[in-house]
Amino acid sequence: MIEETKRQQAVIYVRVSSKDQLKGYSLTDQERICREWCMSAGYEVRMVFTERGESAKTANRTELKKMLTFIESCHKQLAVVVVYRLDRLSRDIRNFLDLKDCIARNGLKLKYASQSFDDTPDGRYQEVTTSAGDQRDNEVREARCRIGMVSAVEAGRFCWVAPLAYHNSRIRPGASLIMDNPETAALIRKSFQLVDSGYSAPKALRQMTKEGLRARKGKPMCHESFFKMLTNPVYKGFVRGCGRVVHGDFEPIVDEDLFTHVQLRLHRNPTVTTINYRRVNPDFPLRGAVRCPRCGHLLTASNSTGHGGIYGYYSCIHCKRSGVGSGVLESLFIKQLRRLDFKPELMECLRIAVEANLEQQKKWGQKSSGDLARKLVELADLRKGALEKNIKGIISDSLAKEYIDGIERQMADVREEMESVRDSVLVTDDVLRTGLSVLGDIGSFWKSCDVTAKQELQRFLFPAGMTINQRGFGTSETAFCIRQKEVSALVESNVVEPRGFEPLTSSVRGMRSPS
Repeated sequence: MIEETKRQQAVIYVRVSSKDQLKGYSLTDQERICREWCMSAGYEVRMVFTERGESAKTANRTELKKMLTFIESCHKQLAVVVVYRLDRLSRDIRNFLDLKDCIARNGLKLKYASQSFDDTPDGRYQEVTTSAGDQRDNEVREARCRIGMVSAVEAGRFCWVAPLAYHNSRIRPGASLIMDNPETAALIRKSFQLVDSGYSAPKALRQMTKEGLRARKGKPMCHESFFKMLTNPVYKGFVRGCGRVVHGDFEPIVDEDLFTHVQLRLHRNPTVTTINYRRVNPDFPLRGAVRCPRCGHLLTASNSTGHGGIYGYYSCIHCKRSGVGSGVLESLFIKQLRRLDFKPELMECLRIAVEANLEQQKKWGQKSSGDLARKLVELADLRKGALEKNIKGIISDSLAKEYIDGIERQMADVREEMESVRDSVLVTDDVLRTGLSVLGDIGSFWKSCDVTAKQELQRFLFPAGMTINQRGFGTSETAFCIRQKEVSALVESNVVEPRGFEPLTSSVRGMRSPS
């Protein structure tokens, strides 16, 4: 008792959820019992934090956050935090451990007015077990609630807030929704009829607003709310929820045929326009990659019919430049790609340089993987030792948690580095041969790809796009890895002057050097 009463002031935290008003859990009773505990233990109550109607499943609670801030600013004058029961503070074990650690870091103890846990390994185990049990109870109740809701929906009951023109009924047996406003129901029915007759949703909304249709709070209905109303199956007498759509136990406002006709009108899809203007169209792989020589905007593409067939054209919609046939433009593009092909002698030198780089990279990878695996074992041993000391009471919960969290962060960093090492040495001989063959005939590779791969290759090779003129494609900025002069210089430096154990310059194929 001497240790606990060095600082005589206490903080009380009380909480109820919106439905948790049982005897012994009311705010008044909780505060009274906590004050009685403080008086018997010799503490003066400094502050009471009262949480009204917030769940203990999360730590994001108004009064709880205020209490933690108050503790941090006044911890030198405080001794304990008192709650009626553990579940008043938290019903989630992770949040509970974090809150307890936060309280302990500020030099305070956590006490319960109606529960007692000894400051021993067994007492701490019992406290954590109680918190886990509270979380389990919460999850069991939620599961039962979900099962009950599914059963209710399957029986045709509406379990949510009633939509416009209805109100919820809790009388059983009986309908779950009762139509409470015949005038509003008539306006809703007419809204469906107007859309079915050919009115657009905005035009129907304007007309029904003039006739008096309002949202539940009397305000004019916005377009989004009106659209949701027209697509809500409740108005045809159905319940949709929990992955089910069933007949409801209440009276509908519109019949099913009218509701279905309205959905067809609201969700009409102009399929022809969509097909003609697809962003990724296999007929036009160069769309969005070639720039107009007159205005610099990217060319678009479309099909044109005439002379008994369908013909594709690339054109500029900004300066209205006449189009060029898709076959012509793509042939010129393939010729442009073939100008970028690597010569056979450069291909051979590049192969030798990359193979030497890969061999050194594999050796580095094996050594690095071994070092990291040993480091991971050492960290696991340290974590195990800290847990054993905590169980024996040698180190406190807060110190053990802080120490173990630090070790686990280091272990996560080591695992991430191991993945990085493995990724850096995954290049196989097949990958190397394929890559070199692509550099030797880029045009043929482009022709063999699907439209998505074609567009990705175009963006990679020509990051700033390409410009077409009367003679073909002009000079365009290309990716560094296919600039033959730069690649030749890199290959020569790698083959002639290898640099020891560290991987050779990885710029040839973009490999990451170890730090």
